[in-house]
Amino acid sequence: MSVQIPPRKGRIAQRKSQLERTLSTGKLGKSPLGGMVGHADPLYHQVGALCWRKTPKGREVLLVAASSGRWIIPKGWAMPGKSHAAAALTEAWEEAGVKKAKAKNKPIGHYMAIKRTLGGDDVPGIVYVFAAKVRKMSDTYPEATKRARQWLPPARAAALVDEDGLRALLLAFDGTPDAAL
Repeated sequence: MSVQIPPRKGRIAQRKSQLERTLSTGKLGKSPLGGMVGHADPLYHQVGALCWRKTPKGREVLLVAASSGRWIIPKGWAMPGKSHAAAALTEAWEEAGVKKAKAKNKPIGHYMAIKRTLGGDDVPGIVYVFAAKVRKMSDTYPEATKRARQWLPPARAAALVDEDGLRALLLAFDGTPDAAL
């Protein structure tokens, strides 16, 4: 199934368009994050948790506010000694208070994103997304004072996110049977 997503206007859409043009030409050059991640891959790699639950009204997904105010899924760097799914669940705990959840080790998809470094540079990256069925939440968690969070139907969540790829994943997730997650 192919979902057509209208492009978003603004800074994120412009940077994504630049990233897609750069990727299509293969002219990326040296990675600004190469020293941090220990390789010269021009893309950064992160893991994200698409946290979900069932309610009497249907499936809901969890979004958190980024420091920029944009709505995103909990995401972060891979962690030594943890599977990517486990690292995504750790991010869900730290950023959103997801205390108990279950995720398969296979991602449900990925999307391109732009990451702003501490130096103010924008670098292209890929976020691998793991579906996480939430069983228990906590109101006390490491980033509770830094991030707002909200549960929404997937289609409503898709309307709030800036990244086209994440929007497409949320819309596709809306029609995915629970047994496949």
